[in-house]
Amino acid sequence: MQAMEISIATSWITIFIPFFFSHVNHVEGLKKMQRVIQLEKYASADIVFVVLYVVG
Repeated sequence: MQAMEISIATSWITIFIPFFFSHVNHVEGLKKMQRVIQLEKYASADIVFVVLYVVG
């Protein structure tokens, strides 16, 4: 049972890491455009949601 949980967690991490980095790069690109405040709100909400979803 323990090994099953670890493998599920590992597969989630391998899915999440590239997604997270691509999302961060996307946010950095959007910052270079001029709608920073509005976009940062959406981006941080996105990241929090994904983290909660992965952890939960």
